[in-house]
Amino acid sequence: MSRLGSVGLDLCAAYLAVQSGGPAALPAETRRQVLLARIRAFIDHNLPDPRLGPDTI
Repeated sequence: MSRLGSVGLDLCAAYLAVQSGGPAALPAETRRQVLLARIRAFIDHNLPDPRLGPDTI
């Protein structure tokens, strides 16, 4: 559960950074974790799609 909380916090930080116009101001590790969370969410959401593959992701 703590991992979920950490990812949620990273997503909130990324959202706030984008709203303030500065995602580059986030630490590289936070940007990486947010990107991985977005990739996993995309995969989970599109898992039933038979066209889902590395090129789509």
